[in-house]
Amino acid sequence: MNVKKPHLIILVLLFYSSLFAVINDSVNDYTEKMLPQSFGGATTSYFVFMGTSLSLTANSTSTSNTTTFTINGDNYRAGGTVAIPSSGDDRYYVIFVPKGNNSAAITLEGSNDWTTQTHTEISLPYAQTATTSAFYMTTTTAKVDSVVSSGLDLLLINNADYTNETVTTLPARQDNKYYIYYGSPASGSPSLKVSPYTPELNLKLFIEGSLW
Repeated sequence: MNVKKPHLIILVLLFYSSLFAVINDSVNDYTEKMLPQSFGGATTSYFVFMGTSLSLTANSTSTSNTTTFTINGDNYRAGGTVAIPSSGDDRYYVIFVPKGNNSAAITLEGSNDWTTQTHTEISLPYAQTATTSAFYMTTTTAKVDSVVSSGLDLLLINNADYTNETVTTLPARQDNKYYIYYGSPASGSPSLKVSPYTPELNLKLFIEGSLW
């Protein structure tokens, strides 16, 4: 999912300089990523992580190869292992700008705890084609036969990544439910279908298949 953070002005403290650079991020697209995440290289990147208990592990040599490395506007070019202050909404916006052609190697630890979000309970079968992001959960009695998705940026089921896949084996339930995160791009033709387990239909398909 690409996320735009509106009206965010970040003051970035550049090392070896007493000046502040003002970056207006209202025009930048943030690509949603899973945690933990390692990134770097020589390409400018904008990431957003939605989770809890985020921490940074990066050595000072790697981070010194960046012109800008901020998380929610705070500068982390000094490296080391530090806990990142809570963002208040469990969103962490990362700006990574390498220095020239140099490369940095940075790792963010944490967990994408989608169960802390407000989820909409769904009944099966369920289908979604909207260009949006949303949190869903099944009922405790729901029996899921398959989940089919396409055209998405991210699809999580109980924190496991099943983006743009056909899934018939799901992860373990949490609180006897399936928590689903649906993240689509701003345009395109995203699709999600969650089908229930129907014993009669599955038996019919099994019998028909065995006749071939």
